[in-house]
Amino acid sequence: MLETAAGVLRNLLCATHGPVASVTYDWRIERKIMSAVADVSQATFQQEVLGNEQPVLVDFWAPWCGPCKMLSPIVEKVAASHAGKAKFMKLNTDENPSLAGQYQVSGIPCLILFKGGQAVDRIVGYVPEQAIASMLSRHLNPA
Repeated sequence: MLETAAGVLRNLLCATHGPVASVTYDWRIERKIMSAVADVSQATFQQEVLGNEQPVLVDFWAPWCGPCKMLSPIVEKVAASHAGKAKFMKLNTDENPSLAGQYQVSGIPCLILFKGGQAVDRIVGYVPEQAIASMLSRHLNPA
């Protein structure tokens, strides 16, 4: 997806300003615009996660983390397939170290499922889609 967005940007710039040697692309901008997984922070954690009536899967990640970047599209896919059954959030551990410490996040990526304001399950490290779906199915109420 990053090459596609960068390619579109390069083509647009070439069409309006002539040949462009390189394009600087910030993937974080696209993630914020196109993501089904919303960002959460220290300021919004209580309301968005702990106070939510739905189960909430929080992806603890950092921008420098390669496995986090690999897991992100998988979490997006699971979020799309579980729309309405659970909420999906991302928490940048570099920007919110106290929350990472509070929930004993010692390795990332770390997916923690919250239900009724409590952490009920977690997965640490890169995992396939089925592992995340399996964790969710153990905790989601039958529809």
